[in-house]
Amino acid sequence: MHINGWSDYMKKFLSTGISLMVATVVMAGCGMQDTPAESNKQASTATEMPQSITTEMPVMKTGMLSGDGKEISEGKVEIKDGKIMLSDFKTSKGPDLHIYLTKGKDVTMGKSLGKIDLKQTEQSFDLTGVDPAEYDTVLIYCDKAHVIFGSASLS
Repeated sequence: MHINGWSDYMKKFLSTGISLMVATVVMAGCGMQDTPAESNKQASTATEMPQSITTEMPVMKTGMLSGDGKEISEGKVEIKDGKIMLSDFKTSKGPDLHIYLTKGKDVTMGKSLGKIDLKQTEQSFDLTGVDPAEYDTVLIYCDKAHVIFGSASLS
């Protein structure tokens, strides 16, 4: 081979080699670009939490109100969805009736949830900031006369 032949050979060799290196880098870059996206997609899918799961599970308790003495309250009590609900509710008249969540019938250690409407058979009271699991009884109590009008054991 003479110098011109060798020079042409080297040009072809180098241009082919450079072309192969560029093609390899481009292909490797494309392959690497797909892999993390797929693995990120898989990782995010694996760590996503279903939206139906909440940090707080609703406590559900029920009971039936009944009166113990001369003053009577009756109806159904239900605790769910962060509220205490009275249904089919009836009560004797009293000047200042309130609903309490208590342990047993000890009003002093209970939580007042609000004033009772004597005319409403369906009533609900918000339990925000109250843990119903700490209590086992609902009382209808006259704050003025200090008399229990009705109680419901919760289960």
